[in-house]
Amino acid sequence: MHGLNAPDLIIKVPVGTIAYVKDGGEMVRKIDFRTQGQRVKVARGGKGGRGNVHFATATYKAPRDFQPGEKGEQFDIHLDMYLPLDVGIVGMPNSGKSALLSAISGARPQVAEYDFTTREPVLGAVDDGKGKIIWAEMPAIIESSSSGKGLGCRFLKHLSRAHVLVFLLDATSPHLAADLACLRREIENFNPDLAALKYLVAVNKIDLADSHEEVDRLASRLASDGIQVLPVSAAKGTGLKELVESVHKMVTEDVLSQPLEPEIIFRPRPVDRRD
Repeated sequence: MHGLNAPDLIIKVPVGTIAYVKDGGEMVRKIDFRTQGQRVKVARGGKGGRGNVHFATATYKAPRDFQPGEKGEQFDIHLDMYLPLDVGIVGMPNSGKSALLSAISGARPQVAEYDFTTREPVLGAVDDGKGKIIWAEMPAIIESSSSGKGLGCRFLKHLSRAHVLVFLLDATSPHLAADLACLRREIENFNPDLAALKYLVAVNKIDLADSHEEVDRLASRLASDGIQVLPVSAAKGTGLKELVESVHKMVTEDVLSQPLEPEIIFRPRPVDRRD
């Protein structure tokens, strides 16, 4: 007998999963599963033993001697799921996030005239004629969301996958600048890295606003920083084509500016072969 190799143990995870591999409580590596079919060897099996055939001699043809195989590596693995999105829509309650996503994609989120209609992220594929990009509507952000108030804080981690954020404001609000500052503050308080993401501002319900002075003031204020402010109406379709084109251009630029991820090479720990 030569002995059999144990079959590989393959753990299938969704695209967007991050695996944290720990050894004795210390993280030894982080694996980001971003593409379909990506395979990474996490732990190596032990060196195989020797079956009785290796102990046979001319006079001892059926020995019962054998050498057992060695134990393989063992690690604790923590799996964390992140939604595979390109664009995150962030806004306050009733800013029209669901209506916007529904208008530009095939997604059908629940739309209603009350706060916190969206209770979990909703994904929609938006086609600009050059390709499809995944937009995601986040549950509403309110003051102190980053510290646990409301629903948005539960899902803000998914924004770390985004290339671009769209801050959606309500044109009927008399305090657009303060609303934007609140959203930006909550995002930064939750994770400072999110505040570094590229973003633009879309002001929804422009068809319901009595005046556009607040929108113009905000646009003038942000223009010096190169931030676009686009008036739109999800209900009427106003400005949506320009919004999609602008966002998708930003996503493409961000993707091209990022360095290629290095190939993951598995380098197992050396095994002491001494008896």
